[in-house]
Amino acid sequence: MKRFMYCGYTDSQITLKYNPKVITRSVAYFENMAFLYFESPEDIAPELVADGDMKSFPDGSKWFRMNEVFHYFSCEDDAPWQRKEKDKKPSFFINFLRKDKIASYIYYHYIHQEGNPVNCDRFMSIHNYQDMIIMYCEFPSELVTWADIEGKPHTP
Repeated sequence: MKRFMYCGYTDSQITLKYNPKVITRSVAYFENMAFLYFESPEDIAPELVADGDMKSFPDGSKWFRMNEVFHYFSCEDDAPWQRKEKDKKPSFFINFLRKDKIASYIYYHYIHQEGNPVNCDRFMSIHNYQDMIIMYCEFPSELVTWADIEGKPHTP
């Protein structure tokens, strides 16, 4: 299963589209930016997940794929990725970092991942765009321990 986070600029609301290849999808806004999060077993263009009046980046694209810099849990099989609880509330947390602190912020999470053997949020991930760090999670959280995960935790 792959996680995708895109950002783009808009002055209007985004409409989320139904796509049978997408497990979950949500959108958040901050000032004139929209953040689109979705999960799918394969690469899907954001235009197939959301529709809106997006402003173009200098290269003509409407969406920019953000870098995934951290997650606790990943799996190859779809079964562990299904939500156990329905009606989960997606949440986005936006932080701004000084550019010279982004690497240490990411490194901190890797160290935390290695040293924290319990209570990891299955669906939490952190993405980066310029000096922004966007954390995606869902409430209520679905916590897992390393005993629930084959092998060691790994964020590519």
